Amino acid sequence: MHYNTKEEAKKFMKNKKAFTWLMKKTFSIIISLAVILLLVIFVVKVYYLFKGGNELEKMKKQMENLVFSIKEVQEKVCEEKECEQTTLLFPTPGWYLKSFPDYDFPQGECRGAIGCLCICNDVQCGKLKQCEGFKFDVQLISTLTRVSSRYADPSDPYTPKFSVDYPGTLEFKEEVIEIKIVKEDIIKLYEVKNK
Repeated sequence: MHYNTKEEAKKFMKNKKAFTWLMKKTFSIIISLAVILLLVIFVVKVYYLFKGGNELEKMKKQMENLVFSIKEVQEKVCEEKECEQTTLLFPTPGWYLKSFPDYDFPQGECRGAIGCLCICNDVQCGKLKQCEGFKFDVQLISTLTRVSSRYADPSDPYTPKFSVDYPGTLEFKEEVIEIKIVKEDIIKLYEVKNK
C-alpha cells in the first residue's frame, strides 16, 4: 500500500496497532468467559454428584436395616403371629422400594438370587439404586399406580387418562415409614398405614 505522506503512514500504523490490541483483548475475554463457563458447569456437576451420592449412602443404610430385619424374620422358627416383625425406615421422599414379582431384576443386580429388593430414585430402578439379593423369595405387597394424560389437554374433562401399574413398588412419600415383614411361604413386606 502506498501512502502520500508520512502522517498517513503513521496514522495507519496507529490504527493497525489499536486494532491488533483490540483483537487480542477481545480474544482473551472470550477465552476467559469460556473457562469460567466450564468451571461453573464442573462445579454444578460435582455438586449434583455429591448430592446424589449422599442420598444413595442414606438409602444404603436404610436397605441394610431392612435386610437385617428380613433375615431375622426368615431365620425364626415360629408359629402364627411370631413370624411378624415391623421395622422403621427413614427414606428420602420421592424414592421407591421395589421387589420384582416377575423376577425381572435390574440388569447386573441380584445375580443368582431368588428374591431381590431395591431402593431406587426412580420407579424403573434405572438410575441410582441399592439392591439386595436373597436366597429366598421376598415380595413387597404393594402396587403403585400412576395416572397419566401426557399427550392431552389437562383442562379437558374428556381427556383420556391412562393408568400404569407398577406391582411390587412402594413410593416413599414421608420421611418415616413402617414396614411389616411377614414370614409365610415367602417373605412378604407391607407398608403399615397409620390410621
